[in-house]
Amino acid sequence: PDFGNGVGQWAEAGANTGFNAAFIVDLTESGQTMIVMGDYFSTNAIFQTNSLIDRDHVEAAGGAGPATSSGNNTTDNIADFIERPGLYATIPARFGGWEWQVDVVNGDYYSLHTVTQINMLLDNDVVVQTGSEAHYEVVAGANGQVNLVEVFDGDIHYDLIIVAGAYHGMNVIFQNNILLDNDAIRQLAGVPDSSHTASSGNNELVNAATIERFGGDNFLPMNDDLMALVAAIAGGASSLDPELTKILAGPDGVINVLYVTGDYYDVNAIWQTNVTSDIDVMLQLLEASDDKASANPEDPATQWVSTGGNRLINEAVIVDVAATDTYVNGDVYTDTILVQANLLPTNLDNAVNGDTETLITELVAFVDDTQNESQTVQPVASHPSDDAVANVMH
Repeated sequence: PDFGNGVGQWAEAGANTGFNAAFIVDLTESGQTMIVMGDYFSTNAIFQTNSLIDRDHVEAAGGAGPATSSGNNTTDNIADFIERPGLYATIPARFGGWEWQVDVVNGDYYSLHTVTQINMLLDNDVVVQTGSEAHYEVVAGANGQVNLVEVFDGDIHYDLIIVAGAYHGMNVIFQNNILLDNDAIRQLAGVPDSSHTASSGNNELVNAATIERFGGDNFLPMNDDLMALVAAIAGGASSLDPELTKILAGPDGVINVLYVTGDYYDVNAIWQTNVTSDIDVMLQLLEASDDKASANPEDPATQWVSTGGNRLINEAVIVDVAATDTYVNGDVYTDTILVQANLLPTNLDNAVNGDTETLITELVAFVDDTQNESQTVQPVASHPSDDAVANVMH
């Protein structure tokens, strides 16, 4: 950040970013027709949570008009379920051709597209700034972690999919943001007309998820022609009655068929997690100058500190292109699930403005208390053990 060139103290200990973005496009089942001889199960689900603990303690004294800002955090969960017609909804059925290409899967078939994204950021800072006749800048935050991924299964593989068992389809998105931002800030100034600014809030937690599905919602009962078609393909027939091909579309003159003897599992799943710990301890001390001639009344000293402004963002999109027409011999079960939660503490921040004299006497105690309360574990040099198991576990 650009803090200018004035006399004073500037410290940025927050402004961390954790960002996940994932995009899945599934065209595996995007043909005109699917035949399911068993039951059909389909679930679309989005789970979103924001967890924020932001209990700040801010004290400022001395100078002119200390300004403190805490809170103003935002937590948002945005979810969309979009249903669109299948790709062949406007294309009339026609004779697909004499040539058939049949792939047979003996047993269950799994079509899985999964993405897991995790950002874990620990940015626990302890900063002490003193002096009133120079420009001091500390940037201990402004860290960033980004995960970006695209999974694109971009081919229409089969015109017809036949499942001898049951179909299990799921599109699911899990998004979690967890932020711990408990800060302690003290600004003490013995310099007249100095200005103070302390900001410990303004954190932003956002989950945005979209599941967009083409087709997969036009369910039709089985008929004699379809039963005959399934029996012929299951029996390994090398030729089929052209009348049966009227229900299929073969744009390239070849009917591509997938025959699964067991169950069909179609899963698109995204897990996204941001975890940030930004526990900061800040002390800014502007001592009065003994050199009266060095004071510049046109440029009073400034104290500025920010320990918040963290951004945790998850964005996920699943585009699932299913069959335009689905013939089911069993029962059909479809579910849409949405769970959203913002988990926030009820305790409020504590911001106190006082005078210089009352807080200066607490300076030594403040530093001592900080060491006891921060619970920050510093790295300790360790010596390898002679125990081989202990070495591995360490």
